[in-house]
Amino acid sequence: MTTATQNGLDLERFSHLNRMDNPALLLDQEGTVQLANDAFLKFFDLDAKAVNGQMNHEEACANNLSGTKDCPVAKSKRIKKAVTVEVMQKGKKKILHLRYNAVPLFEGTKFLGTLINITDISADVATRNDLRQVKGNLDVIPTPIMEIDKLFNITYINPAGAGVAGLMPDEAIGKKCYD
Repeated sequence: MTTATQNGLDLERFSHLNRMDNPALLLDQEGTVQLANDAFLKFFDLDAKAVNGQMNHEEACANNLSGTKDCPVAKSKRIKKAVTVEVMQKGKKKILHLRYNAVPLFEGTKFLGTLINITDISADVATRNDLRQVKGNLDVIPTPIMEIDKLFNITYINPAGAGVAGLMPDEAIGKKCYD
């Protein structure tokens, strides 16, 4: 009988984790990795024999929240709910932006372990940063600029455009462009 089964985790029930594209971990009550899916092992360039049953989540994840009160694993166990956090983490070649989703697993009131799903949001963060820069550039242009959706709602307006209507940009967002 494995440690995970002794702690109430049935590893067979979690074998589908290997079908996931995102890195995922199954931790036991003590935070030891019982199952790291193939995507996790590939993403972090680790070997299953060195991780499964050998590493705790702090070693496996190695993010800046590990071991703190804000660690998603510790927090999800403490509040008995799923916790999602975004962290910057040093990768082998670049800084990564990762979203950790930690879900505590309970059988009745007994804590069994934690399921962690990790999503690389580096491209999303880069896009958001680029859009913020573009928005900053548009905000200083003295020509009115407006973006609308399919229903003619204003989704963006620069200060010059809002000034034409006698509004602040935040007041114009959501209004119809023809009002």
